Amino acid sequence: MERYGAEYWIDQRDVPEELVSLVMTLPRLLPGEKPEQYYQLLEGMVIDLCPEETVEWMWVVELAALWFEISRLRLLKHALIPTARADVLDKALAKTHPDAGTPGTNHLMRVKARAERQTLMKNPTDVELNTRLRAYGYDGDALHALAFTESAEAIGFIDKMLASARKEVRAITREMKNYRNFYVRLNDAKLRFYDEQRELEAERSAKIAQQEKTSHACKDQE
Repeated sequence: MERYGAEYWIDQRDVPEELVSLVMTLPRLLPGEKPEQYYQLLEGMVIDLCPEETVEWMWVVELAALWFEISRLRLLKHALIPTARADVLDKALAKTHPDAGTPGTNHLMRVKARAERQTLMKNPTDVELNTRLRAYGYDGDALHALAFTESAEAIGFIDKMLASARKEVRAITREMKNYRNFYVRLNDAKLRFYDEQRELEAERSAKIAQQEKTSHACKDQE
């Protein structure tokens, strides 16, 4: 049996056949992402939430897609600072290069800056490059602050998207909880109704039996 194939979802996770296509529909994947990453998340939510009704399956699929997107956004947010720091470091190295400012050398300075950044990545304590950067005020804290400033707008945008996605998660979770509470109350009401009907039927049967007994007693007296 293929993991995360149609038979797997039906046999192992009790997905109704008419909902298999819904469950197996993938969100649009980005380069480097694999279907298994989404399916593992979805499977975990199926195990935790135990959907039964069609609407519950739809909620679980929507929740899985939202959490998958939240995971993406968090990874993107964490990657912004290192990426921005590399860009800031390139600019600082180009700006502090001895030949900086020479007409017609802008492209050459950028190429040299990238090469020097690679040198710093391999040897973060490189004396010559660190001394040059510090001479212009580019120590580690300054570079980090510049990187944060450069990526602040993007981070703020991602935070808004995260907040929106989490709000949707809370709304769906609350709706699912309310639905299940209503379903439980409805079932309880049905059970009480059936119990009352059985009691009434038992009372009627007992009354009929008593009437028949009384009728027979009267006939015997006659």
